[in-house]
Amino acid sequence: MTIAPTLQKYMDKQGIRYKLVPHEPTLSALGSAHAGHIPSDRLAKAVVLNDGGRYKLAVLPASHHLQLSDLRTELGHEIHLATEPEAAEVFPDCALGAVPPVGACYGL
Repeated sequence: MTIAPTLQKYMDKQGIRYKLVPHEPTLSALGSAHAGHIPSDRLAKAVVLNDGGRYKLAVLPASHHLQLSDLRTELGHEIHLATEPEAAEVFPDCALGAVPPVGACYGL
């Protein structure tokens, strides 16, 4: 896997040390954890949410599922999963479905 240029520039500018873990493309964060030999509770995954036209990220371990009903209760209003075209608009240099769990460099 490669790293999105926006994310790489952000982490370099912030002085964040990181190590790329090469692996074959997968269909999910859980699959990426397995392919990269990373415990699934130690790999963060990002879920892009649409909050009335504003986008947000939910970040959770790859081994967990997001319960939208619980999130709606916690927030006190409706929130939905962003569509793939919406996510691609917010994360233009990321592969489809490969959203990094760092929203700051993308304006989130």
